[in-house]
Amino acid sequence: MLDAFRQNAIGEFWQAIDTVKWHYDPKARASVLTISGSGTLNWANERNGERGYALPGGGFNPPDRRARSQDENRDVPYYTKPSFNCHVTTVRLPTATQAKQWSSKPSFDTRIFGRNYYRAWELRDGSIRMIRGSRIDQPEIDTATAQRDNARIADLDNSMGWISYNPARQKTGVGNGEKVPATFDLDWTAADVPCLSGARVK
Repeated sequence: MLDAFRQNAIGEFWQAIDTVKWHYDPKARASVLTISGSGTLNWANERNGERGYALPGGGFNPPDRRARSQDENRDVPYYTKPSFNCHVTTVRLPTATQAKQWSSKPSFDTRIFGRNYYRAWELRDGSIRMIRGSRIDQPEIDTATAQRDNARIADLDNSMGWISYNPARQKTGVGNGEKVPATFDLDWTAADVPCLSGARVK
């Protein structure tokens, strides 16, 4: 299985795969696949030496509106199947660059239709760290909540998780003072990883 994965993965992102490891963690009830290797990142080249890259798994898709036809019962709660995902990315920055030359898309923390949308950034120790989490915390919402959140869809930052380099920038624009662990700081299969904020709409 590992040999097949190694052979099939080469060509798109991965240019060379050094190791492929797999194990099942009974405590976390998780299958863990670990890949080490190298690949080519497709940085977007802008004018004056600026660069940009959208981190995989860093964005949000806007949710669908909740609405019913006139002949449907308006008092029945809206239901969303429970789901949860978390993307954790650490980008080690080129040593020839300076922290002030880097920026990211804004951090994000809100709840719409019972789903927590969370994204946090930090630039520390020569790397940009990102956590992006999404979880259904309230599977059922009433009609009033649905109508309120319908009006908030346009405000949801559904952009990709871009990081940018600008050699002329004079102040870093990464994060809002959050503390974000790197991919190698924690056991991300544990039950208490900081993938969510628990924020409530005020």
